[in-house]
Amino acid sequence: GTTELQLVGGVGQYYEAVAENRITINLNDRSPSAKAVRLNKMVLCNDAEQDEDAALMRERFKDGPLAGVFARIQSSANLPIRLPEDEARGVINFCTDEKWFFTQSKLRSIQDIGERLALLLDHIERKEAERQTRAEKDFLLQITPRMEDRLDLHTALREQVERLKQASKADVVSCFLWDEDLERYILRAEAGWYDNRRVNAAWYEKGKGMTGSLATTPEPRYIPDLVKFKKQVHEEPGKYITEVFGRKLIGNETCEVIALPLNFRGRSLGIVTLFRKKLLAPSLQAPGFATTTPAILKEAAEKFSAYVYAMA
Repeated sequence: GTTELQLVGGVGQYYEAVAENRITINLNDRSPSAKAVRLNKMVLCNDAEQDEDAALMRERFKDGPLAGVFARIQSSANLPIRLPEDEARGVINFCTDEKWFFTQSKLRSIQDIGERLALLLDHIERKEAERQTRAEKDFLLQITPRMEDRLDLHTALREQVERLKQASKADVVSCFLWDEDLERYILRAEAGWYDNRRVNAAWYEKGKGMTGSLATTPEPRYIPDLVKFKKQVHEEPGKYITEVFGRKLIGNETCEVIALPLNFRGRSLGIVTLFRKKLLAPSLQAPGFATTTPAILKEAAEKFSAYVYAMA
């Protein structure tokens, strides 16, 4: 599961201050919110001056823009959002500048709010799961290759890659195929690539760079943050992203990627890579790829692999 809590909504002056500074909470720290999730029960403070965890929070943020916020909070109730017999899915925080604000009556009301919110979230999750299932079936239907004898391989690939781009909600799709004579993966088709003159010109050696490395893997891979991934493998992300999008990413932009290695009967045929720009701030983020479900991506890769093998 996740290892941190991200702010997704709220009201009031304390919420606005925390939202503006994009604070996230590590589930392993001593903050009241993290403790409520770990313990799966409400964490209450009715006198911040006598509370060790409240003192720790004031100390943590004393030199930052939230110092005044935590200095004013005198009482807080942190309630995990969960269904009965279920682990916490998040936490709802109530804060005030009054000591001993949370009476038993108010705590009962808070518990009721938490239970209603948990039921609402469960309903939303179930509806979203149903929608996602329908969307994934539609995605596979749309990308199922069409065998058309009148088209040469490169024209057919270009049309298939364009269909994949639209069905997956990607910004850019590239298709590198293995060339036995040159012993390299060469860009043979693209959709949305900044400079289509790179087709038949861009190439990677097997095992070199992100494309050459992921092409040799047996399973599809979803990379939620390409910039972070490139840094982890000690590669400079700027040049590659500029080639794809025509410019560097700015501000809180990053890029998510789906890599579909094309393998057929033990042979590496190439790789199809999907790119989509996104914002790091979840509240500002548009819906992402149509699917990142491993089983669906695997089926998509198998369909494309069989298509390339049959058309070659």
